[in-house]
Amino acid sequence: AILALGTYWSVQHSESDLIWSTFCCVYAVFNSTINSVTDLKQFAMTHYSLIQNYPYGTYGNGSRCITSFGASGDGGDDLNWPWYCDVNNVGDFVIADTMNNRIQTFQTSTYRASLQPYYGSEKSPLFGVKSVKSSGIPGTNLVVANTDAQEVCLLRADYAKGEINLVNSFGKGFFQEPTDVCVQRGTGNIVVVDTCLHQVSIHTQSGMLLGFCQQDNFNMSQPSAVAISPTGDIFVSDTGNNCLRQFKCNGQYVATIGKKGSFVGEFNGPRGIAFDQRGYMFVADEFNNRIQMISPDLRHFTNAVTNLPLPKGVAANKNLLVTAAASDGFAKVYHP
Repeated sequence: AILALGTYWSVQHSESDLIWSTFCCVYAVFNSTINSVTDLKQFAMTHYSLIQNYPYGTYGNGSRCITSFGASGDGGDDLNWPWYCDVNNVGDFVIADTMNNRIQTFQTSTYRASLQPYYGSEKSPLFGVKSVKSSGIPGTNLVVANTDAQEVCLLRADYAKGEINLVNSFGKGFFQEPTDVCVQRGTGNIVVVDTCLHQVSIHTQSGMLLGFCQQDNFNMSQPSAVAISPTGDIFVSDTGNNCLRQFKCNGQYVATIGKKGSFVGEFNGPRGIAFDQRGYMFVADEFNNRIQMISPDLRHFTNAVTNLPLPKGVAANKNLLVTAAASDGFAKVYHP
């Protein structure tokens, strides 16, 4: 009976590794403290790190924090409710410093601000900015969700001069709460998540609407983040429904990943999404206080970082950058 229960639990949680389920069940037979499915789940989750360092990825429960930066405040290196983040085209971290109404750029070698903070221009000042992403668009290398101004901004960062300037903005009158953005490779089209409108839209660089990410069989609830996979698919954090949604580059629905819960492969308030160069996906699982890592085939899940206080954003290069939006919000860097 315990063997059957263990195998059922393993399959239900997207773990096809029968070695692990068999190990749990054999252990249970010889351990009198395991008498139910609940006991088996608790044992499996407690000892999951024994097998979660399998060669599907280099991050795991052993990831260590190598630095924390961004003291609470409005000074040059400070942060106040940092929301989403990314790695820019020169390998440094960019962070939406939400309550300071600015974009901060931090060198990965020193974790100090490498550019003057960008507050926006007279034409398009930043208000409650929640996301900044590297764009790859010629003439523009950053795209920003200027949330409280209800628009998307395209910026040009000049690292030689140490300054950032506005190139274009769009969306006033269309968006209500643009929370996250990302840029499609090749076309340069911009995908925008509007949390208040419960929608994800695709636009040209000038703002022309091309379509939506949607499916007739469900409605997204408070989507909050978006990322593009190396294969070009769009992944959305459907935060209110506690899952991820996968779409083709044209917005056609593909699949739903996860459900509400606290076990590996489940979510409780998924937020920021990032992909590393190998195609592994990282998701800020806010109310489970962790970053989950998902293999490129979307079959294997593990906790990349745990015991985080309400993480919002995640960015990946050779390390992981994690941000938490709070008055004493932080930016932490983890190394496998």
